[in-house]
Amino acid sequence: MTASRLVGAVAVIAASIVLLSGCAEPRRAPPSGLSAQELAEYNDYIGQRLWQSTGLPDSLRPEVTAEFVEPEEWTERLGSCGDRWETVTSVGEQAAIITEYRCRMSYQLTPGVLSLLNTAQLDYLYDYYQDTLVPCLRIRGVEVPEVLSREEAVDVGRFSAYPWNPYSEMSDATRDGVRDSTTWAACPPFPPDAVFDRYWER
Repeated sequence: MTASRLVGAVAVIAASIVLLSGCAEPRRAPPSGLSAQELAEYNDYIGQRLWQSTGLPDSLRPEVTAEFVEPEEWTERLGSCGDRWETVTSVGEQAAIITEYRCRMSYQLTPGVLSLLNTAQLDYLYDYYQDTLVPCLRIRGVEVPEVLSREEAVDVGRFSAYPWNPYSEMSDATRDGVRDSTTWAACPPFPPDAVFDRYWER
């Protein structure tokens, strides 16, 4: 192949790549919303934590079917659970604790109010960390602490109001230094999807 033909072939390939990249649809975060299984797992997690705070053995933990309500009704319903000490007087401390647990677990906030990220969104977020954020920080000489596994990071995000992020693992001094430099803008903590906007001020 002559030099002129080689140059022409390279130009055609380069043009094809530009066209293909122009046609490629940019990645976007999956839509919001929890599946029935995700919501059940979240409720069970909340129930476990609440039950652990009682100090009673797991064998006494009752099964409770939750009713999902809006914030105003949720506050009202929790108020109807009554005063534990009044209940203690009538039925004893252990029974009073179980009654209070059952009441509190019976009323849960609607999924929309919780604004929890679903598993697909947390996977998307983890891909951003691995493919974009962590390499961006390292190339700028920022020491990145140990990165959680995908399973660990997803579990944190599923059961927390704030998803795991590499920045959250840094010391305060390192993170503050990054905030005061151009690195913060070049390596943003979250991808540019509106669903993650609420975490920026944390």
